[in-house]
Amino acid sequence: MEGYLESKVAEYKILLDWIDLEIQQLQKKGEYHHYLIENLKNEIQKAQLLYTQLKTIASINVPQLFIRAVPIIHNLELRTRLATHYYIPSLQRENDNDLFMRKLVLLSAKRLNLPWIKDPIVCFDGPHAIVTSLIETPVIYVPTELNVSLLDMAGLYHELGHNVFFRFSNIENDLLMTVSRYFDELIQSVGPMAPEKMRERRKTYEYARKYWLTERVNEIFSDIFATYVAGPAYYFFWINMALSIGANPYKINPIDLHPPLAARVEACYEALSPTHKHNNVIKLINKNWNAYTQNHKKEADYDFKCSSELLKRIVNKAIENIKRDLGLLKPYDKPLPDEKYLKQIPSNMYLEEILNCATKMFLFSAKNYDDWQKATMKHLRSSV
Repeated sequence: MEGYLESKVAEYKILLDWIDLEIQQLQKKGEYHHYLIENLKNEIQKAQLLYTQLKTIASINVPQLFIRAVPIIHNLELRTRLATHYYIPSLQRENDNDLFMRKLVLLSAKRLNLPWIKDPIVCFDGPHAIVTSLIETPVIYVPTELNVSLLDMAGLYHELGHNVFFRFSNIENDLLMTVSRYFDELIQSVGPMAPEKMRERRKTYEYARKYWLTERVNEIFSDIFATYVAGPAYYFFWINMALSIGANPYKINPIDLHPPLAARVEACYEALSPTHKHNNVIKLINKNWNAYTQNHKKEADYDFKCSSELLKRIVNKAIENIKRDLGLLKPYDKPLPDEKYLKQIPSNMYLEEILNCATKMFLFSAKNYDDWQKATMKHLRSSV
């Protein structure tokens, strides 16, 4: 590709110069994010080294070296996009609402024994999401309704779960191994069978095992983590979201990197502490969820790929990893307040407690919920 490498060198020269200038401006401007900006500068320094390598290859102008340039371009693209797509725009747009939510995230991270999260940036810009390329300084996206709504705040814990998943590589390995062992046991449990049928059966099991890609394991781990630390508040958040989506909860979409809605709900329920599994809040949530699922049929391979036994094993292994890697982190097992105390504006409560109060208030005292939520949000903003 004659001229291509020279053009890429020129393109990255312009881009890296611009990124460097923007980072300098952000560094002068802000009283926050000193650690984050240093992290970002380190990434761009690595990009500069890659740029130098690319420039050298282009100057030699030997066609055989083109294949060596491709992975350099790929890595350059990843590092520059990290700055241009996520960090720089989020820092430029950061406002008081973002900083308020950032404080809540930092308090939660400290309380949940996630000390490596040192300098996140939270951006009110779309649905819940997280960029974890820089583990200590993630970009967390939250929907704008969190300015006024408590219930959707529980989604923050799912995003923190993604951060934990990438922080500890053993979680991915252990969960994928759990899935593999489950399907290996199914194969071994099959009785005598004709060789051709056995090959077909093994092929079917292998296909089901391969469904559980790292991305899907990551998603269900993050649901389990969020339920473990936020209890009924996250369980309700996820079922509320699933009902809002309105899709067949048993649908297995081979393109979607999220497990089926019903599988995620079941995993969340399994992750609840015994304190909460049978309380009146969970019973009411389940009553509504069951009414919804009864109107949908399971896809033919749902019970095979997402069996209850497999989901239980995944939940057990995930919680085992949480206990091992985050030893000081305890499950959310605090009993929900009685109705007579529910209308009180919570004080001296941490966020998980407030969100669980909000869930019960929403479900059992709807006529008082709006005023209670407004007062609670005001208190929350003034106390962080």
